[in-house]
Amino acid sequence: MQSYIETLGRMISAQVAPHPRRARRMLTAAYSWVRFSGKCQRLTDAKSAYARMNGAVARSLVRGLRHPDRAVCVNIFMPCEMLHAMGLTPMFPEGLSVYVACTACQHVFAERAEVSGIPESFCSYHKTMLGMAETGVLPKPLMGFFAAVMFGAILSSFNSVLNSASTIFTLNVWQPIWGKQASNSKVVKIGQIFGTAVGVVSIAIAPFVMFFGTGIMNFINECWGFFSMPLLTAVLFGLLSKKAPAIAPKIVIPIHIVLYGLTKVIPFFSRFHYLYVVFALFVLECIIYAICIKVSPRQLAWEMPDAKVMDMTPWKNGKVWAIAGAAVVAIMYLIFSPLGIGA
Repeated sequence: MQSYIETLGRMISAQVAPHPRRARRMLTAAYSWVRFSGKCQRLTDAKSAYARMNGAVARSLVRGLRHPDRAVCVNIFMPCEMLHAMGLTPMFPEGLSVYVACTACQHVFAERAEVSGIPESFCSYHKTMLGMAETGVLPKPLMGFFAAVMFGAILSSFNSVLNSASTIFTLNVWQPIWGKQASNSKVVKIGQIFGTAVGVVSIAIAPFVMFFGTGIMNFINECWGFFSMPLLTAVLFGLLSKKAPAIAPKIVIPIHIVLYGLTKVIPFFSRFHYLYVVFALFVLECIIYAICIKVSPRQLAWEMPDAKVMDMTPWKNGKVWAIAGAAVVAIMYLIFSPLGIGA
């Protein structure tokens, strides 16, 4: 079956550039078969129910591809009942992209999107949709609500980040330092003010994202590098050592922020990918933790409190499988690195 799908994918990919409408008809025919097979499936077990569900999804995709003038792209927050009442067919970009990937032709659309300027790190589902629009395989009317889809996806992520930032600031910074006696309503008010300030600053910075070069996702990941590794190091040594003192993260965090920030402004370090810099700092921070444990260990070894709600007996094979898991990760990294097939 896989060979047939790959053959179909190659046939569709070959038609995308010269005959995009023909490629769309081939996709529609493939999904029509999925719809038909799902409809004929007799419900007996979970596998048959899965096939029936696929058929129902394919029915919506086929209707939208055949009648793009009555189809709209929506996100999960859109009240689709309203669209059905208007005689419109709602289609999820992620759902269509998954089906395109299952047809083994998504690469041609992703490549076209990247050629048109979409960063390589962009969401593969949305990149597939944009590539289908660029090639003409996705009818223009079907793109009517795509801006709303993108806005909804960005807004949901932005909202979650604001909530997280407000919570971290109020509970871990403001309350321990300035609001030890503050009421809950006061804490909530401070969180709202901080979230509003962060939102305004973010909106002011947003227009300059186009100048970041490597794309918004790479930029966000590089920003995460300011604090992700110190947190990982603290958690790692908290799990591995019962003698790790509180002074260790207080030393590591400012050192990491300063050194990592310097690599962003000193031209010499621009030749290195930020992940290499983060790894080098991780090694340095591990050394600092080891020195702190040796020089100034905790007076009392830390013990995990037992709430007596479940059996906390260590699994006898836990260490073996932990080592095996780490070994698999290391082997996979070597295989796909320049030392292996990535050369």
